[in-house]
Amino acid sequence: VCSSDLKQSTKKPKRSPSEPVPAMWNVEDVEFLPSFSLDLPGLATENLAIKGADTAPSMASSQRQFRFMGFIREEHKKQMYDLQFFHTCGDTSYPNIFATVGGHRATIYENLPDGSMHPVQAYIDSDTEESFYTCSWSTAKSTGAPLLAVAGFRGIIKILNSTSNSLYRKLTGHGSSVNELRFHPTDNTLLLSASKDESVRLWNVHSSVMVAIFAGDSGHRDEVLSVDVHPSGLMFSSCGMDNTIKLWSLEDVRQSIELASSWEPKPFVGTQAPQHQHGESSSTSTTASSSSSSS
Repeated sequence: VCSSDLKQSTKKPKRSPSEPVPAMWNVEDVEFLPSFSLDLPGLATENLAIKGADTAPSMASSQRQFRFMGFIREEHKKQMYDLQFFHTCGDTSYPNIFATVGGHRATIYENLPDGSMHPVQAYIDSDTEESFYTCSWSTAKSTGAPLLAVAGFRGIIKILNSTSNSLYRKLTGHGSSVNELRFHPTDNTLLLSASKDESVRLWNVHSSVMVAIFAGDSGHRDEVLSVDVHPSGLMFSSCGMDNTIKLWSLEDVRQSIELASSWEPKPFVGTQAPQHQHGESSSTSTTASSSSSSS
């Protein structure tokens, strides 16, 4: 976890679009505000040009085809693989908060009304060879604190608590890199991960239990690139390098999901930056209660 002197205040500093993001933020000194009431101006659909539509304004006659709000360039100069706004199980507590991942860093920003982006927090992994490919938002089961899951090249899923600025959970089990993470739409303790190891895995992030592995005879024959859950939460789909799309039922592992949710995890000692000095102590608690394939 790394830091700078940026702190939350009622008056947000304006940042020039060409000004680089500071290299470090003091995450132990930065907290999420209780609520965010800032909304980006809406875009009028009648001002958007739609190809082939008779009513759409022409490029020559209309001066407002879209509105470019601004940009920011992170100084690490690595590819940016993912960006996710905060929304989980209908929770809209932080509508203007989003996270990005690139290199061995995850950064959390707040969208301001003028289109600028204010950095709130940054997590920089101690492993400089790590490259995060994906991120996904959820909330802690007991406290409701915002949780950001990140994963990538190393195949290790890290759950970051954005309120306590600490490592909430670390999930291991994949045999290769993780390409995508997706939290369940109705149960914010369930997380799906798609991996280069040809499997999709279902985790309970509260109990650190790996609930199920979706692979084998009915699984993918190559790297799994993407996964998403049906809004009902009863099924999910995946696709990958084997040129196939697969639909999986979560009802088939309902018993394993219930067992995993009832498991009480051992106290987890996460990584947190102390007030005056940096220090780390970490513990991994990942228990495989079920590793059954589902079709």
